[in-house]
Amino acid sequence: MLNTTIRPNFDKWASHYNDTTPIQQHTVQTLATLIKTHNTPNHSPNPTQNPCQTWLDIGCGTGGLSQAVLENLLPTREGENYPLTWYGLDNSAKMLEIFEQNLRDIDAYKGRFFSQFMREGLLSDMQAIPLQAGSVTTIISSFALHWVGQGSADKMVAELGRVLAPNGQIHVAIPVAGSLSALQTRCPHLPLFAFAQGADWIASFERLIKQRGGDWLYQRTERFSHAYPDVRTLLQALKRMGGTFSRADSGNLGSIKTLRYYLQSERLQQARLQTTTIDLDYHVLIVGIRLPK
Repeated sequence: MLNTTIRPNFDKWASHYNDTTPIQQHTVQTLATLIKTHNTPNHSPNPTQNPCQTWLDIGCGTGGLSQAVLENLLPTREGENYPLTWYGLDNSAKMLEIFEQNLRDIDAYKGRFFSQFMREGLLSDMQAIPLQAGSVTTIISSFALHWVGQGSADKMVAELGRVLAPNGQIHVAIPVAGSLSALQTRCPHLPLFAFAQGADWIASFERLIKQRGGDWLYQRTERFSHAYPDVRTLLQALKRMGGTFSRADSGNLGSIKTLRYYLQSERLQQARLQTTTIDLDYHVLIVGIRLPK
């Protein structure tokens, strides 16, 4: 049975999520631009067939990445008139509700860019995708896969490979070790999420590429940051981003109770005496691969 645990914090902040996640929004635009460059008929192993009929957005949240990708791709696909299925997977029911609302506007393009457009939210754990093997032509994800935690990259990448069809592509942005470094320096006793090493993710994708005879479309690590006036403001923003939850197997990010305690603690009061701004910073591995078979 699928693990469909809902993290209440994501449900609570879903309606304001986009307003409180400037780094995530910046990353989405970066990834969407790369997808537009690499995922077109001209880049398909078989240009006579559209390579992107079924898409899956893992950890879709409110649909920001899906919207950005569709907005970038639609003008390049006019006249092709193919059927398009778009799945958004998340473990927050509220996020999925907003995801489906945000993609309703795409219906207006039916007949101009595609003959049929089906969208569906999947309430599920990302490590157990409820789709058949080889059923997805393009997988996308931004700021989601890191939640599987350290030691789980192989399992997660294998699951991506399971559902990806021949000639399919994977485009993902994953926060990795080195993230939240400014906060860790300022508040060394604050329990923070244990991000996996970027090298571990790269090794997992390398194994999948070797197994399926694939190749890299792109691979790079970028630092994204956003300045906050003080530690308390940063921590409150982190809480609204879902940063107060952890899985039992996904590192040591503190619970809501732990973070709330820290917000009230003497250590935070000491940190607040430092009146300089503080960056929320993420090191993000951005990867695109193609698997011909």
